[in-house]
Amino acid sequence: MDRLGRSSLPEQPHRVAVFTPIVTRTQRLALRWLARHPAHRIRLGKANVQPATAVVTALTLVVAALALMHGIPSSLVLPRPP
Repeated sequence: MDRLGRSSLPEQPHRVAVFTPIVTRTQRLALRWLARHPAHRIRLGKANVQPATAVVTALTLVVAALALMHGIPSSLVLPRPP
């Protein structure tokens, strides 16, 4: 709940931004650029991911496989379960 007693989400959440009291030219241009260029998403089953996330994940899997093939212990390559 905000200070005015409203508990609903904004109508256009992509327009929500927090700036300093004196907005710089760079901040104005960044907001304008972000508002005009929404994030691109790739649909994978029920999940939507950004292309950069998909590329980094694929590269990580390839590098991990190569490390395991070259004899690096799996305790160094693979994450430990919590």
